[in-house]
Amino acid sequence: MEITEDLLKRRSKHFDIACIQRLNLAGCDIRTVALLEGCTSLVELNLAKNHLLSLHGIPTLPTLKCLDCSFNTVTTLDGMSPQPQLEELHVEGNDLARVDFALLQKQLPRLRRLFLHAPAAPRSNPVCKIDKYFDVVHAAMPSLESLDGEVFALRQVHTARAVNDDPESDADLRAALAEAAWDKVSWGLPATDDPASFVQNNTKKFKGANNPPCVPDLLRSQY
Repeated sequence: MEITEDLLKRRSKHFDIACIQRLNLAGCDIRTVALLEGCTSLVELNLAKNHLLSLHGIPTLPTLKCLDCSFNTVTTLDGMSPQPQLEELHVEGNDLARVDFALLQKQLPRLRRLFLHAPAAPRSNPVCKIDKYFDVVHAAMPSLESLDGEVFALRQVHTARAVNDDPESDADLRAALAEAAWDKVSWGLPATDDPASFVQNNTKKFKGANNPPCVPDLLRSQY
């Protein structure tokens, strides 16, 4: 199926395609992209689950923030038109074996969220298997906040914890805690043959308090 003006109006429920802000063309058997240059107000575009081989036909859309081209048969992102306001791009479930991430950063200067892989996808882009995948992408695209749903800032925290984790220090701490003889601490009072004398000697600091002589009298009555 090709994109026609009638299709755009039916799917968006707008009579004027220049007023369309959100357009869902997922699962329409689309093979080539056309007529989208007239959608000058477009903010979200969903082209998932079609038969696109590339993103070449998508024009520069000045207000576009989210583009979903997942689960197509896209083999390259070369030739993609610049999207100055795009913040989120979905291309998971395609056949991307190579991506020039530095060039992609120039084409999408405000991109914050990139999806190249999804656990539930029937197939994964081969580019996701490159060595140090996350590091390579982040180095080339500093504007990114997350890749495949994983936030870079949190990933860096977890990596730092793993690097600084010292098993020997943890073992020493556990040994020190085990050696602490908490059961040897006595919270009882020392034994005495004269309870009244003991109480008097240990309550001198309370002299002047209300009726201190009553304490030894009470003890005498119990012994």
